[in-house]
Amino acid sequence: MTRLIFFLAIWLATTFPVNAQAEAYCFEHERFAPDGKVVELGGRDFRICHKQYQVGRNPDVDFFLRVPFNSSHVQRVLKQNKEIEFLWGQLKVRDLDFEYPSDNNYTSSKFHIGDLYFSGARYKAYYSRPLSEDTVIQSFEKGNFGSASPLLVYSPIGQAKMMPHFFKCSGDIKGTPRGKYHCRFNILFDEEKRLIAHTRLIWSPELSVTHPLDFDNLHIFLNALVAVFEGMEVSKAD
Repeated sequence: MTRLIFFLAIWLATTFPVNAQAEAYCFEHERFAPDGKVVELGGRDFRICHKQYQVGRNPDVDFFLRVPFNSSHVQRVLKQNKEIEFLWGQLKVRDLDFEYPSDNNYTSSKFHIGDLYFSGARYKAYYSRPLSEDTVIQSFEKGNFGSASPLLVYSPIGQAKMMPHFFKCSGDIKGTPRGKYHCRFNILFDEEKRLIAHTRLIWSPELSVTHPLDFDNLHIFLNALVAVFEGMEVSKAD
């Protein structure tokens, strides 16, 4: 019996090492490695790896949390979404409701100039003036906006599959070969707490090392961005 206990102890030690540790939450090079640091933002707790949240010009309404594109938070989500190559953004607390065009913040984009479809979802496009020339209209329908930068508002038909969002883009977001583009996204992260995720995409064939975003995968991109912040929230992640 003593010998049996001895061999059982050896088997347990080799199968389940005493010093085995769970995978670190943060990458080694990140500031708060390995376990991260919990910070409060908008009445909720988030575990961060890179640095403390930042304060904008108005500290009462402009606290925000930046997420670098090479952070462990982003890389974990990218591994689960092979259709996209890059993702980053920031989480901002604002003392405003999520607003669509025609509200006070977007009076410069009040003309509905048509609808576009990305990843099977409808987007209503707004601009500062109506489209008039046929060539301009054709370019718009092909997703080549030039410097116009229309406001594109997610307007789902039927049951929504993404969080409410809108974005502005200039340049060419659907051409072949693709030209450069510049987009800014606003995504409602949490309706009750009014947390809004922001991200910015800049791509050009001369400077970028990754492929341009396929806007038919836009739903994956936006859902992944929300997943980054959901994964950072302590109440959801722990």
